[in-house]
Amino acid sequence: MLSTLVGATTASRPARRPPAPSPDGPHSPASDGPSLRFAAWRAVWGAQRANPVYADRYRHLTSRAENKLTPTQARAAIAASILRHLHAVITTGLRWDPQTATHGTGNTTPSAIAA
Repeated sequence: MLSTLVGATTASRPARRPPAPSPDGPHSPASDGPSLRFAAWRAVWGAQRANPVYADRYRHLTSRAENKLTPTQARAAIAASILRHLHAVITTGLRWDPQTATHGTGNTTPSAIAA
């Protein structure tokens, strides 16, 4: 009885198609793109609640007077930030720093161009 019920519910659902193979091969960065984007998108929800830097960023993006973003756009921007921060942590070996995440590492004063 249970097997017929389970079979009936799974048969009524459409089958999920596997992702298309990447033209660059199975281990290329392009083949991991959708799963990485999905993981970053999922990370936004937890980061907004647990990380004050991302929570402040979300509030700023959705409440500023000019160029105000929708909640979905703001979450996409935060997901991109998470991926950039993750890349920086992995490639440099440095710990994540909330000060750097908030203000960046660039020099804020313009430097003179050498002639």
